[in-house]
Amino acid sequence: MLWLMVVLMCAIAPQVLISIDPNEQDISRRCLSPALSATDGVRNVLGTDQLGRDILSRIVWGSRISILVGAAAAVLSVAMGVPLGLLCGYYGGKTDRIIMHIADIQLAFPSMVLAIALVAVLGPSTRNMIIVLAIGGWVQHARVIRGQVLSLREKEYVKAAEALGATDAEIILRHLVPATFPTILVIATFQVAGAIVTEAALTFLGLGVSRVVPSWGGMLSDAQDYLVTAGWMATIPGFVIAMTVLSINIAGDSLRQAFDRRFRDR
Repeated sequence: MLWLMVVLMCAIAPQVLISIDPNEQDISRRCLSPALSATDGVRNVLGTDQLGRDILSRIVWGSRISILVGAAAAVLSVAMGVPLGLLCGYYGGKTDRIIMHIADIQLAFPSMVLAIALVAVLGPSTRNMIIVLAIGGWVQHARVIRGQVLSLREKEYVKAAEALGATDAEIILRHLVPATFPTILVIATFQVAGAIVTEAALTFLGLGVSRVVPSWGGMLSDAQDYLVTAGWMATIPGFVIAMTVLSINIAGDSLRQAFDRRFRDR
């Protein structure tokens, strides 16, 4: 959790934490290792890349893109998938069959292949990246929420609300949405981690955010020609991505366990 808090701080206010311009180039200090920079008393604590740019600064500023894309994609997935899941689970019928068939068709394609195809059509940009990841993530919300609503609509308190004359909208908003909120939150948390990995992978392939913008995936792409001579260029951003995704997954698992205990104690 401490790691995740640090990453969030970096994403919110990178200019406060580090004053070095992430795009500032100094060819005379290119491919400087962390150990060498530490001995000569210069500011490049984690070394420099092939253009002499400070790796620590690029890591800090790159967190903004990763967290932005991951969080925005998760929120958009919730906005798309949850209403569809509620609609399918509560009303069923033809609408349910059509939406679930669309979901099944989408699930037939590997998520990364689908993301590459969509980015190739829309073009690489931060906005398109968020849209693509949201399109890939709505299915999980829709299917899980639909399954929950199918069970919840048979509960006594839902039947009682119907008997008292509550409208469908009132039942959904007052009873079904609060009951499914823990599940929505847990799924969204795991989706943030998945979106960060996918964004880094697409940027590594040249299909993600602009290379002018510092990003962890872009750093990995720049480092692929220097794995032997300057291995830290790939090791450091790779370690940061792994630790960030692990921290988010641990947070999501903790949320799931907390909600499970709460419902077991009821």
